Amino acid sequence: MELRNKIHQNAVGLIAKANPAVVREAENASEAELCGLSHEDYKNLRITNILTSKAKSLGITPWEYQLRLAEEIGMDVVSIRAEDERAEADALGLS
Repeated sequence: MELRNKIHQNAVGLIAKANPAVVREAENASEAELCGLSHEDYKNLRITNILTSKAKSLGITPWEYQLRLAEEIGMDVVSIRAEDERAEADALGLS
């Protein structure tokens, strides 16, 4: 689970770095804009929306996009991909 979290945090960090205006907007959002969320939760929501949108534009899942970002910086995600493939095969009854 730790590697999955590192992969996700890498993606969040890269998206935040590439979109500093979104981060500033989230940090400076008014109570009305936050709709009951904390500034941190609102920032994470905005970053997640960007991540999802980018993945959709590439025709892949958000998780696959995060894996690709991790691979680009040299993270070894082979074990995670294998684990995901096994879980998918189990879910489909193919194992």
